[in-house]
Formats: sequence, structure tokens, C-alpha cells
Amino acid sequence: MRVIDLSRQAITRDLVNLELPRANIDVGSAMESIRPLVQDIKLFGARPIVEFAMKFDGIDIEPINVSESELQNALMGLDPEIKAALETAIDRVRRVSEANLPKGTSIELALEAEVSQRWVPIESVGLYVPGEKLSTHRASL
Repeated sequence: MRVIDLSRQAITRDLVNLELPRANIDVGSAMESIRPLVQDIKLFGARPIVEFAMKFDGIDIEPINVSESELQNALMGLDPEIKAALETAIDRVRRVSEANLPKGTSIELALEAEVSQRWVPIESVGLYVPGEKLSTHRASL
């Protein structure tokens, strides 16, 4: 993992693009290339994800769920500076996300006829981010 300290620099678009380059990608082409995988997942569940990880990244990701003991062991072995940087990033993302969370609404349309909308976080989500050949950078989640 590469650590970039920009705390003593004026943050500009050019600096960010220099330090954190993004791959050029045509979103339409990406959507077309991923469509078969999405369809397979709808039909067959997680199995296609395991197969694609093996095909494109050469890794066996089974079991897909990481056990609590594996997570604890990884946390215990994490470099303290990396852990602190990750905790700072998590805190910042959480604070920005909470600030951007839409407010719930409620409107009474008639006597005892009320319509409400609320935003509820998702407890768990699975995400496969292809690496190596398909993207310039690995994603950190």
C-alpha cells in the first residue's frame, strides 16, 4: 500500500490527478462487458463471482465470507500507521456520508392518510472489484 501525505500541501485538482491517477474508461463499454456477469449472478447467485475471480485474477475467493477470526488476525497483524490511516479515512467517509444523507420526509395527505419516506443504511453488501488486467488500481474497501 502506498501512503500519500498531502497534509502540508495546497490541494489542487492537478495535485490530486498527479498523486491519484485514474484509469481512462468508457463507461458504456464497461457496462456492456459486465452485463453477462450481472445476468449470471441473477440466475446463479455467487457462483459466477467465484468463477470470474479465478478466471481474471487467478484467485480462489471461496469461501466468500471472511470469518470473524480471520478478520481479527488481519487486524492484529496490521501495521499501526496503516491502521491509523484507515481509521482516519473511515471516519472522514462516514462524516461526509452522514452529512449528505437525505432527510426523511412525511406528509399528511388527508385525515389519517400520511406518506413517509426514510433512508435506511444497508447492513451488508458484497462487491467484487476486478484487479490486475481490468483496472489500474486495486480498490480498498
